[in-house]
Amino acid sequence: MHVMLGNHPVSSNNNSLCFGFPLTLSMQAPLMVEARKDVVYFCCFSHGSLILWISLEKNIFCPGDTIVFMTDIANRTCKYVRKVPFAAHCIVLFSGFSSRGEQRSLEDRSKVMRLESQTDTAPFEAVRVTCALVLPKSMPVTSTVMENKIMAFRYELVGTSRLPCTTSTTVGRVPIIIAATSEHFSVEQNTMTLHENEGDISRGVSLHRDISEIDPGAIASTPTE
Repeated sequence: MHVMLGNHPVSSNNNSLCFGFPLTLSMQAPLMVEARKDVVYFCCFSHGSLILWISLEKNIFCPGDTIVFMTDIANRTCKYVRKVPFAAHCIVLFSGFSSRGEQRSLEDRSKVMRLESQTDTAPFEAVRVTCALVLPKSMPVTSTVMENKIMAFRYELVGTSRLPCTTSTTVGRVPIIIAATSEHFSVEQNTMTLHENEGDISRGVSLHRDISEIDPGAIASTPTE
């Protein structure tokens, strides 16, 4: 998986994605995610790859906003890519303690909105599609890293592509932020920067998310294999 937030690269590993940027960085910078899957088909006699590039002009939205994004599909296989489903996922992290006082957590993932884009990408061709998802007018906002609550919310825009007659699936996950107002998250960032200067925070911001596809050859990502 290869991710760029503006001109800032992102490091990744098999289990999480860590955004390395200072608190003063504008979260409204363009965001692009690349997901690649190498596939084998026809009884292991044929090889190919399927690549998705999902890009957004911004990644902060308010409830009721429309998420407009562009997807480039590079089909380097002998099969057609008929459609690519997209969905906005809400991930809720529940935190608590067991009867022994041990900390426990549970992650729940649900789809907020969903659409299917008919791409009909022919073998060894590339296609660009532009899609839009309208967010519900009532939804929880993204939790900040300073909050310590029983429930924490985060969101992702997920694009999935499956090749017919294979078990290969390419998944691109783009982190998005839901804020009460367009200035809501910027104000919280400034507050966090002030606390950091006072010594209340000893490290920068890290936003983590699970990824199911890793591109070992990605530029600006750290190889793990």
